[in-house]
Amino acid sequence: MISNLRRDLPAQTSIRGLAALLVFIGHTQFYALFPHSELAQWAFTPFSWLNEAVDIFFILSGFILHYVYGQLPPNWREYAWARFSRIYPVYFASTVFFLLVAAVRYFLTSTIPDKITTPNIISNLLLIQWWPGPWTCLSLNYPTWSISVEAFLYIGVFPLLFYLGRHPKISAKTSVPILIGTIYLLMAALSVFHRQWDWMITASDVRFACLNDFGRGILCFTTGYLISVLASKLRFTPLVPIALEISMLICFAAAVLFRPPGALWILLLLAPLLVYCASVNSSLTNRLLSGSLLVYLGDLSYSVYVWHAPVMSILSRLFHVRGAEVPTLISPTNAWIGIGYLLSCLGLVLLVSHLSHFHFELPVKAAIRRWRKERA
Repeated sequence: MISNLRRDLPAQTSIRGLAALLVFIGHTQFYALFPHSELAQWAFTPFSWLNEAVDIFFILSGFILHYVYGQLPPNWREYAWARFSRIYPVYFASTVFFLLVAAVRYFLTSTIPDKITTPNIISNLLLIQWWPGPWTCLSLNYPTWSISVEAFLYIGVFPLLFYLGRHPKISAKTSVPILIGTIYLLMAALSVFHRQWDWMITASDVRFACLNDFGRGILCFTTGYLISVLASKLRFTPLVPIALEISMLICFAAAVLFRPPGALWILLLLAPLLVYCASVNSSLTNRLLSGSLLVYLGDLSYSVYVWHAPVMSILSRLFHVRGAEVPTLISPTNAWIGIGYLLSCLGLVLLVSHLSHFHFELPVKAAIRRWRKERA
């Protein structure tokens, strides 16, 4: 069963919110709206870390699942319902919305996106579209490939890690260096998958992309799980002195903002430490990232991630901006139209995400929980 003694982790919630915002703004590819502006090219640098931001989602998921369920054998039926209510209702709503938009487009223009086929629709509704196999296909709502991977991590990877972690029993003194070493071996392996990214885009091989993303998901999820194991072994005490933590935060921020040579290695080195520090009450990271505005953004993160592409798709047509879906670049256009498009995207995505989270996601989760209690 889920422990009722688990405290909230607001700093990790904030990290999730910042990562979702990074993915959303990165998908606008706003630098292409202003092709002659060096400032726009420079300003886009922090938002070019889309893939690494998704890695952070996977790491945080692994951490949270161990944190919530890893201490006692969970009730697997309740676990499955909790995971289902966490991701599927909003995902399903966004997928149905995409299909409705496609239906309207067909009614008005007699054209329909190539992705709209019966096998693709079934795979997407079952949330298996990005699992390796004959059913592999593109997500109708393109960012949700990672939710498909996440579903597999919930079903296939977490139970395996849970049972592997029950045995053998190793003392905390021995297990801590083993855990740290394993975490950084996984980060080193992750770098291999990132080096394949450019070739994968060139190859346009959907099944290769699927395997690459699956590997990233398993490595990152396992890393997050082990970071939580490490934190519990150390009883959530600081892992590094405050001076080193400050240096870590400065280096991490500099790598994200300016992307210097070797920035990926800096992020791979520091991301596990950042996630660990965010779980420690007394850490500077926790204090900096626990502000109410950042936590609010973190609460909206899943809705931001799921709804930003449909919103961008509609606004791109209203503003006559071509190519809202990656990796196609947005065509250059009038600067004021570009600014209006960006501000409209930001405002409408946040509004839709707020409504989705507070008036759909949370009520549906509560309704599923009540229904489960009535059946018990």
